[in-house]
Amino acid sequence: MRTLTKDEALDSVYTPSRRGYINCSFFTLVDILGEPTFTWVNCPINYEWAIEYKGSIFTIYDWRCKRDASKTDVNFRWNVGASDWAEEFIDQIEKRRMYNLYTTEVKTYSERVRRGDLTEDEQAMLLRSLANARLKRAELEKELIV
Repeated sequence: MRTLTKDEALDSVYTPSRRGYINCSFFTLVDILGEPTFTWVNCPINYEWAIEYKGSIFTIYDWRCKRDASKTDVNFRWNVGASDWAEEFIDQIEKRRMYNLYTTEVKTYSERVRRGDLTEDEQAMLLRSLANARLKRAELEKELIV
């Protein structure tokens, strides 16, 4: 999975139709895919990513919303465009989102344990949570397609 540059996207032949949706924040997509390929002005689309995945081009974009709505809503409904079905691509985006969430949990739990200001019970509970987050992250890692 690779986000295309503006030139690559403009040079590619992609005329995708909407094939699904992804619900997440703008910043989650930036974390997964990098900055949008296009930031449009005076257009029904404000932000658009063009992504090459398994030899096909997919797009993620907002559609007919106020300028900052897609950037401020933490659970915005993004359109996914593709020339063919996009279920696997959407599934990979979701898995990457969850992987990043578990990575954040692992860092947070590890930092709290290292501080050493917890009771024994709190530390035991946090260590169980840390182990669980690591396990879930490892399971997702096996399913991610690079």
